Amino acid sequence: MAKQIINVNNRIEELTKDAESKQDKTTKTYAKLLEQIENRHNDNKRIQKKIQELEQKRKELKNYDYANGELEVMSFSFSNVNIIQTVTLVSIREHIDKKGGTMCFAKFKGVKEFDATVFSRQYKRWKKLMVIGNQYQVFIKDKILQDIKVVN
Repeated sequence: MAKQIINVNNRIEELTKDAESKQDKTTKTYAKLLEQIENRHNDNKRIQKKIQELEQKRKELKNYDYANGELEVMSFSFSNVNIIQTVTLVSIREHIDKKGGTMCFAKFKGVKEFDATVFSRQYKRWKKLMVIGNQYQVFIKDKILQDIKVVN
């Protein structure tokens, strides 16, 4: 009987060691999985940050004004500067024309400051749109504002 008790105790010890070994393996596997999850999470953060940086660069390039860039670098432009410029509205001076309509003289700042005339028909349409300090894309021909759009 004592021999059977010793055999049972030995078997219990073997099973306990085996269970502890399996538990250690499970704990190590769990720790490795947690580490892999954390690494992937960090990778995702880095990727998201890089995506945001690239999106910002894409937006900057999309809004880049080549004519103004040429003017800044070379003091002249191969592009047709009169077509479209991205500018900031600096001031508005209203004036009553011969026909009694309200027109204005707008001052814009892009590469340099310049004035543009806005006749009453266009000014009536664009008056609410034209806010000092906002950025616009403007089409100016012979110092007359032909079109204006808000830059987002």
